[in-house]
Amino acid sequence: MPVATRAQQAPQAAVGGVAQLGPASPPPRPHQRAAEPALHQPPADASGSVCPLAALGVDLFYEVLSHLGDAETLQAAERVSRGWRAAIADGRLWRPLCEAAWAACVYSPAAARPDLTWRQRHALTLADRQRATLTADELCTFTWLFRFKSEAGRFWLALDPWWVGLPQLRRFFHADGSLTAAPEDPLWAALAGEHETRWRFCKTRHGVKGLYVKVNHWPSLTVSRTPAGGWQLENEWVVYAAALQPGGPYARGLLPGVASHQE
Repeated sequence: MPVATRAQQAPQAAVGGVAQLGPASPPPRPHQRAAEPALHQPPADASGSVCPLAALGVDLFYEVLSHLGDAETLQAAERVSRGWRAAIADGRLWRPLCEAAWAACVYSPAAARPDLTWRQRHALTLADRQRATLTADELCTFTWLFRFKSEAGRFWLALDPWWVGLPQLRRFFHADGSLTAAPEDPLWAALAGEHETRWRFCKTRHGVKGLYVKVNHWPSLTVSRTPAGGWQLENEWVVYAAALQPGGPYARGLLPGVASHQE
């Protein structure tokens, strides 16, 4: 049987007067760093997904959505959660959409509705563009540009300055049912004293008023909207177009009845 060496039989050296009962831990390496605390992680939902609103913060969340800023995207985002809906509802994202829509059209009643939210004003802007019924206030407030169509015949075209490159004639509908023109109107002067010009709304066979306007005994004028949100009246002989301009008072929110015959 081999004899243990003196080194093997000797007890382990004492450190600080206390015997070591096990092997000593190796000293830390000079380049080894202490473990860093874990970064804060945004809360996840039950599926483990992290909400972008919590991950990005409100400001960056708005920045991302502003680059996708169409109404359909915002409406879809509102349906994600209550938090998203509340964040979008403050108007920071809806206001640019409203202002862009108003800049592109000539008539914006919603621009004069600060009592509504920006989302409601945007919805009202889109709904008004689809409206085809003209109100008496609108008819009697706007200045209307008048011209004959080629179908009216040579006699009437010779009296219309628009056909020789001059500005269109102006017509004014009034709440008392009368229709007038500017004093310098050559066509009106040629017909002065021959008849009184009156207007009235015609109802459809379904009882809808505001789709047709009749002047005297002439064919009824059909009401329609222009691509820019303006108004037009026409029959087979004549055209009346509301004198509305982009950036004009009615595009900025002036409501009919507040001031008449603005351009």
